[in-house]
Amino acid sequence: MEQDHTIPEPSAAGTACASYLEELCEKDPQAFICHFYNVYFAHTAGGRMIGKKVVEKILNKKELEFYKWESTMCQLL
Repeated sequence: MEQDHTIPEPSAAGTACASYLEELCEKDPQAFICHFYNVYFAHTAGGRMIGKKVVEKILNKKELEFYKWESTMCQLL
């Protein structure tokens, strides 16, 4: 469903974070993979649980695009 939202420009903090992660990927791939792993699982496990609670309490059970996956969570994990 189209909602006519505009995508804001990234903040200075967001741009700095992206630059840091790009640099980390080049200089210390293991640290980058560790970061990615932690963020990925935070969003797939805890984030989904928190998102479900928010949807139930204040969003009239609307399904959020962020939590839509092409396969089941077990397959992704």
